[in-house]
Amino acid sequence: MANWIHRHSPLVVVDEAHNNRTDRFFKTLGRLNPSCVVELTATPVAGNNVLYHVSPQELRAEQMIKLPIVLAEHPEGWPQCLRDAVLTRDGLMSPTPPRTPRERSAPAFLSRSK
Repeated sequence: MANWIHRHSPLVVVDEAHNNRTDRFFKTLGRLNPSCVVELTATPVAGNNVLYHVSPQELRAEQMIKLPIVLAEHPEGWPQCLRDAVLTRDGLMSPTPPRTPRERSAPAFLSRSK
């Protein structure tokens, strides 16, 4: 698979690119033989070629910031916290009234280590 990807010189999109500045990252990127690398980040590194910038105010005005992020310790412990997270996810994924083309539902993913 890696050889096939290398031969086709893919366009590579890197999210949170400012976190990917290690030798391992650049070695891996080189093995992909990308035709182009597009880096997405909210905190660009000085000297990068910024093609487009959107301010938080613009995102809010376009209603692209949907839910506030609130971090707090669950008063009933982790099992209930997990239960509530699943219930919240299910509520967000339930059928809703028709949306405008700019709106979409984003699934919530839960993971745990073994």
